[in-house]
Amino acid sequence: MINKCQKTYNNMKYRCNNPKDSKFANYGGKGIKCKITYLQLLSLWERDKANLMNQPSIDRIDADKDYCLTNCRFIEMSQNRKERRIKLNTAKYAIGVNLSKEELDRLTEIKRKNPKLSYRAILIKGLELLEREVNQ
Repeated sequence: MINKCQKTYNNMKYRCNNPKDSKFANYGGKGIKCKITYLQLLSLWERDKANLMNQPSIDRIDADKDYCLTNCRFIEMSQNRKERRIKLNTAKYAIGVNLSKEELDRLTEIKRKNPKLSYRAILIKGLELLEREVNQ
């Protein structure tokens, strides 16, 4: 029988490495890699007392970085969902701009090609201008 920690590890590897996974586009498709070993994940499980949580969920502290020991923690699934919305709002609406799905997709692609560039910088400089610069 696979325990919850092992299942979490398998799911992380799968969504980062398997293009057939329904979540691949949001993980491996964006260049997110699983650089944490099972033993490291197990140490996080114990450190964060995930066994005492109702629905433990692995969280990447910086959503633009890989799954690695220094960027991961276990939190409650409900908290992870809430933080995901906050991170999305912070990143993509940094200067109070409402964007269409197409613009969000373009913004995400520009960010993927230029990981050091902040969402705020992308928005300030303008999606059209930046897209031309990236594709040259």
